[in-house]
Amino acid sequence: MKSRTRIYNKWYQRVAWINIAVQCAFPVACSVISPLAGAQSGNRFLAHSADASTMATHVYILKESETVQTVAQKYNMSLDALRKLNQLRTFSSGFDHLKPGDELDVPPAPLPSVNWQHDGVAPEEANGEKEAKIAGFASQAGSFMASNPDSKAAAALARGMATSEVNAEIQQWLGSYGTARVQLDADKNLSLKNSQLDLLLPLHDQQKQLIFTQGSIHRTDDRAQANLGLGIRHFADSFMAGINTFLDYDLSRSHARSGIGMEYWRDFIKLSTNGYYGLTNWKNSPDFQDYKERPANGWDIRTEAWLPAMPHLGTKLNYEKYYGNEVALFGKDNRQKNPHALTAGLTLTPFPLLTVSTERRQGSKDMSNNHIGAQLNYQLGVPWKHQIDSSRVAAMRSLAGSRYDLVDRNNNIVLEYRKNEVIKLKTASLIKGYAGEQKSLNVSVNTKYPLARIDWSATTLIANGGKIIANGPDDYSIILPDYKYGPNAINNYVISGVAIDEKGNASRKAQTQVTVTEAAVSLAESTLTPPQSSLPADGQSQQILTLSVKDNQGNPVDIQEEEIGIENLKEMETSGAVLSAFKRQNAGQYTATLTAGKLAQAITITPAARGVTFSSAVVDVVADSATAQIASFTVVKDNAVANGKDLIQLKAVVKDAQGNLIPNQQVTFTADSDEIPAQSLLTDEKGEVTVDFTHVKAGVRKITARVGEQEGKSVDVTFVADDATALTSGLEVTTNNAVANGEAANQLTVTVTDANNNPIADREVSLSADSGVELSSASVRTSKEGTATFTATSRVSGHYNVTATTNGHAISAQITFVAGEVDGTHSTFAIDKNIISSDGKDAIALSVIARDKNNNPVTGSAITFSSTGISGARISDVSEDNGVYSALFTSEQVGKGQIFVLVDGKEVGNLIAEDIGVYKSTLNIVIGQ
Repeated sequence: MKSRTRIYNKWYQRVAWINIAVQCAFPVACSVISPLAGAQSGNRFLAHSADASTMATHVYILKESETVQTVAQKYNMSLDALRKLNQLRTFSSGFDHLKPGDELDVPPAPLPSVNWQHDGVAPEEANGEKEAKIAGFASQAGSFMASNPDSKAAAALARGMATSEVNAEIQQWLGSYGTARVQLDADKNLSLKNSQLDLLLPLHDQQKQLIFTQGSIHRTDDRAQANLGLGIRHFADSFMAGINTFLDYDLSRSHARSGIGMEYWRDFIKLSTNGYYGLTNWKNSPDFQDYKERPANGWDIRTEAWLPAMPHLGTKLNYEKYYGNEVALFGKDNRQKNPHALTAGLTLTPFPLLTVSTERRQGSKDMSNNHIGAQLNYQLGVPWKHQIDSSRVAAMRSLAGSRYDLVDRNNNIVLEYRKNEVIKLKTASLIKGYAGEQKSLNVSVNTKYPLARIDWSATTLIANGGKIIANGPDDYSIILPDYKYGPNAINNYVISGVAIDEKGNASRKAQTQVTVTEAAVSLAESTLTPPQSSLPADGQSQQILTLSVKDNQGNPVDIQEEEIGIENLKEMETSGAVLSAFKRQNAGQYTATLTAGKLAQAITITPAARGVTFSSAVVDVVADSATAQIASFTVVKDNAVANGKDLIQLKAVVKDAQGNLIPNQQVTFTADSDEIPAQSLLTDEKGEVTVDFTHVKAGVRKITARVGEQEGKSVDVTFVADDATALTSGLEVTTNNAVANGEAANQLTVTVTDANNNPIADREVSLSADSGVELSSASVRTSKEGTATFTATSRVSGHYNVTATTNGHAISAQITFVAGEVDGTHSTFAIDKNIISSDGKDAIALSVIARDKNNNPVTGSAITFSSTGISGARISDVSEDNGVYSALFTSEQVGKGQIFVLVDGKEVGNLIAEDIGVYKSTLNIVIGQ
């Protein structure tokens, strides 16, 4: 809208400036044309009106002794002009031979005498005009000097004489092209305030029709304004009717106004009416602070009349009406609402040059003013004596004489003012509620200056118990009064407020109608039933709740269903329960239906309405124990020490088929070992039960939880050995009697258990052995079975003790290292003698000390003896004593031979007894030394 207004303003400005340019260009053009026209015998003022075809006429009957020549002279016309005026008539004997009694057309009144050529004015007459003008100036100067004036008075006289002469010159320039009216008003500063220039230009001029444009530029009330219009006038035989339209533009303040007018003229009377319509919207006014202004819409009716018998005396009667709350028809300081004015006046025109007027303007509310003025109507191109000739006034009142008169209208744009709404107050238009209810007034204040206060008027409301509460500078609410009973009770109130800023500006009154619809709701008298109930969590069971709403007297309060709300709906949101809206059953009685969800939960239903929270009802939605089952079975604490004290902890959760937790449900727990006794426990309010188990045997056990005869759910738990009571419970020699060669090893296995004989894994065991034994390591760690294996070697045969120690507890085992194979190098073979008798009794004692290559005595070896060279030799069984092998050699036959040592039937090369002899019993034979 603002952009459109700017476009309109630009268009108005362009039109206005075109108007100014046109009107300013005409004086310049005329100043050039006037000398040229003076040098020729061209036409002057009213030159176009010489065309008789454009004149209004009436019928004239020739009288005795009159001819067309005398009639032409009588109406100040040439004979040719009169002939042209009657060119449409047909005369039986021709125009030039008319006789008394014949009819012809003549102007309504004698035309002003106009000099159409320079030579029409005698030099003496022209000189007389100049002399008269000079004489007038001299007379003014003489009178002025006689009054002993000061310099300011002299300057004022000079300005007046100058502006008068300028007015005359411009009037003369522009008058050749239509009708011009110039008013220059110069003040002491030589400014042209309140000056005015009007110009009517014919665009299309025929006898019956005139199309013209009229422009004006003037400065009124310190506002430069321009007016541009277009009109058409139709001339009939006895009247003229016309219509015109104007665009008025305020160059100083960019206001625009359109106008449309109608004219109706006859001889000696003028009627016109004009309508004025503002085109621009409100603008900030420079005349008043915090005010806006715009063109006011209005209309007027203007009349002007003269007496035919006394054309010098005229009357005018104007009525004008404008619309608006503050219209400056009588000036910006006298603004009125929809003002009108009736103007009545008299005009006196003693001769064409001068018109004196007096008028009174009477408006509404005793608004009036009086005006007395004088107007010089200088007719350019008309001799001076004609302008002061009173007999020529009548021609000015005829249609022909006023053909080019200016449109009579109010060119000044009358302004309408309004106070800016520097402060606006808005409140709720209607408030309805129940007694005691607090309602916001929805106060909204829009202010240019800081808000000082809001004045409220609510006498009746306050008298009946209502209140206006100030929550802040611009935040107010009301508490509704008690509800009145009875046929004549009044429960409607009107409160009004006016906002006032710090400068004292008051807003328009804002009104709010308050209606108390019902009495206040009583908490004590209202109930919600049943207060306690239960439903199975099956997703379909329902409970009906009844809310009874009453006032303090126990009377039902019929509130709207939508006023009832439910507080704390989160419980229903989580449980899946559905509560219907409360439905009205009877006055003050409402029911709602709760449908159970599939989640067991206690649901608290608390309705509220009109600021009252009613008593609650609790509906227990409980789980279905008939469909109870183990929902989950988890290990809370595992890996307990198998000491009969440390606990394995498990938790079972019991739910129904809908997934609701079931409290107080019995759960049975069993283990896959008879050594772990079964347990039966009840679930808590969360449907959970926790069970503890102990055991003295390490290992994995399966625990099963079940409800009734159901299959249930199982979990594995682990009992671990008690490392704190770790001990070496056994040391077993798994491989013994290794050869004492430093390579062959005996193998031992140590076992570590706790106090309950549970094997302990990853337990370090320290090892030690008797001297002469080398162990595979100084310590070992037990496997998951609680055992660890190690080896021992030695180079010395014999029996040795090996000790395993852990947690301060030691255990020993004996191992044996045995000698190796008999080694001839380290073994010895001895005989006690080498000769015996052959009596079979005498014997050689054989002795072998058997040793292995590590010089270890070899015991238990299969050592035997054999001999060669002696028949009948016998060797006794070999006896062994700690590695010493002995036997007896006897023979009953003599001979000489050798004795060999056999190990496992094989000779040992280094163990040979040579030169063994047997002699006769009667003969001593000595062999060798």
